[in-house]
Amino acid sequence: MPLINGRFYSSWGRYSAYTALQIQRYRMAAARQQEEANISSLIGTINDVMTNSSQGLAQIAAQRAVDRINAETKAKTEQASSDTGTADDNIIPSTMNSTFSVTDSTRLDGGSQVDLNANTLTLPNGTVIDLDTGLKKIDVTT
Repeated sequence: MPLINGRFYSSWGRYSAYTALQIQRYRMAAARQQEEANISSLIGTINDVMTNSSQGLAQIAAQRAVDRINAETKAKTEQASSDTGTADDNIIPSTMNSTFSVTDSTRLDGGSQVDLNANTLTLPNGTVIDLDTGLKKIDVTT
């Protein structure tokens, strides 16, 4: 049974029932393969679209987060610059004629006493704190 241009031809006339059934099965198999190829292509296209859209959404979300952080940073910077005032406000005054002197200790309003020679802070309850380390000093001789 020769195949010419995708059709089966018989040199003896009509096909037998068996041969006609085989031809029908062959055509159905070819149609099924074509449909499976079309569905596979469609599924691949849908998967690509879903992947691209999810990546696009992730990029949009990341960009919005970056924009939000930049806006918050800008707002905080503007607030900090408005809180600071003028450049003269940032000048640290000289320690000459101030309450703190290098040669003596000073008692603060709350009752604490700062001794700059010993680098200590004595709290009103008698606790002594080392100003270099911030740790409580303990007298081990008593």
